[in-house]
Amino acid sequence: NLATMKSRLKSGNRAGAVLPFLRALEIQPHVAPETLELTGENCLPENQSVALLPELLPVWFDIENVAISKEQIASTKSIGPSLGRSIYLASMQIELDQNNPAEALLDQIETSKSKAAKLWSLVLRARMLQRAGEHVQCQSLLDRNATKFTGDLRPVAIYYRALNDLLIQPKSARPNQTSDVQLSKTTLMLLRIPAIYGKQHPELAAAAIFQAAKIAKLRGRHQEAQKLTQQLLQRHSHTYHGIIAALRATRSPAQQ
Repeated sequence: NLATMKSRLKSGNRAGAVLPFLRALEIQPHVAPETLELTGENCLPENQSVALLPELLPVWFDIENVAISKEQIASTKSIGPSLGRSIYLASMQIELDQNNPAEALLDQIETSKSKAAKLWSLVLRARMLQRAGEHVQCQSLLDRNATKFTGDLRPVAIYYRALNDLLIQPKSARPNQTSDVQLSKTTLMLLRIPAIYGKQHPELAAAAIFQAAKIAKLRGRHQEAQKLTQQLLQRHSHTYHGIIAALRATRSPAQQ
């Protein structure tokens, strides 16, 4: 299971890595110490209230793989610690707009004694609101709890908060002076992610750079957008957004 997880992470199928990760977590406590030693540094952390892998944050971009993984996890009831499984499953359901089952899982998470799990639930609720077009409520939820988001949760909260600003911007309109200033602040917010968390969370860093480049184009700053895209390709070429940027770079202007 560890090998499968690592292989899927390396190939870019993050969603597909969740199931073997949860299975490995379930198996590990029952493995003999001498056998566990064979895994070396690949041994998974134990005794965590919320079992989430830093390389596998519950933030998703490849919806096709998310749909497949969600079905597999949902149909395998007994795997992994319940809080980690619930957070992963709810996060996937939200991306697939399956809000009723996601809501039920979030309600369960919020009855737990784990502070970390409850904070993840807050961020996932904000994402649910965001996908439903409830941007004011999403912003309010994230802003009210911003100081509580620490560790691996912080870059996720920053990303969704910045993405919310971008989604509010009308797609067909060039920003006026007021919205241009706000988009500039949003860009700085996004670029904090690769600057601070780029090594730990390359997929999230790549997504942030990708969105920053989108904002630069929206503002008519095409050279800035090009530089950001080059940075994305140089630093995070094997991520989901790095691959998208590479494919777009090979197209003609007419195809784009």
